[in-house]
Amino acid sequence: MQQTAKTPLTPLKFDDNYNNVAEYIKIPAISSSEKKEFATEFDEIQNNLSRMSIDAIKKALPEILGKSQFKAAKVSYKKAHESKTINNKAYKDMYLLAAFDKLRVERLKAGTGVKPRKRVIRGRGYVKNEHPTKKPRRHYIGASYYVDLNKLDANILCVKYASNDANVPSVKVQQITEKTKEIVNDILSNKFDERIFKLLTADEKRIVKRFIKSVKLDITINDEDEKEFQNQFEIIRGEYMAGNDSPEIKSALKRFVLEAIKENKIPRHEGYSLLYALSL
Repeated sequence: MQQTAKTPLTPLKFDDNYNNVAEYIKIPAISSSEKKEFATEFDEIQNNLSRMSIDAIKKALPEILGKSQFKAAKVSYKKAHESKTINNKAYKDMYLLAAFDKLRVERLKAGTGVKPRKRVIRGRGYVKNEHPTKKPRRHYIGASYYVDLNKLDANILCVKYASNDANVPSVKVQQITEKTKEIVNDILSNKFDERIFKLLTADEKRIVKRFIKSVKLDITINDEDEKEFQNQFEIIRGEYMAGNDSPEIKSALKRFVLEAIKENKIPRHEGYSLLYALSL
């Protein structure tokens, strides 16, 4: 029998009516201001989605939304459309909205979401610009990213996109130690010393490695912790794929997968697919 070629998935665009499934999955629709603010991240979600099969999307949705919310969404959708099935477009729309909402939540947790303007009470002694804000100081990394140097001086790592000043989601705005700040400053000055890096704690190393990877710096780190993680991950995953589905193996693999997703060590959709399989 002659096999027909698979039709490639078409990336969704802003003018597509993907927000029409928002009410079924109980997620706010994406506003026009969010489309502009998170344009780079939105494009990345679309690119990932275009490479995923429908089966992979269906497997990933329960992990992103939660099983009960995904189940309720399917019931609501079928009831509203008087149908026994859900078309592929709707599944893709659900994934797009769910993945974007996950980004939205992460931004809010990191303190980078839209906040209400504070009311300023001015007394008789108020003088305009008596306490002017610091002049912005930025260190640009290529044409795509920059580090806020004022915040770095205060031991806060803040990395943004140069195009729209949005925070890079994989490097959350966070307080860092003095040693971590010194390493970041060394990296920005092209003076990275791996011998000093090895003196950092595991958490400090993780922050530095994520920073280097997120801004696509050409720095290779021979980190034994990283090699050990990969070795243990491959061993546990190998046992599971060979048929060992004991509670201990599944629990250990789940911890590794969550860490791998968090640190961008494996594609996010691959990680969600593994988590879904482990939940069965």
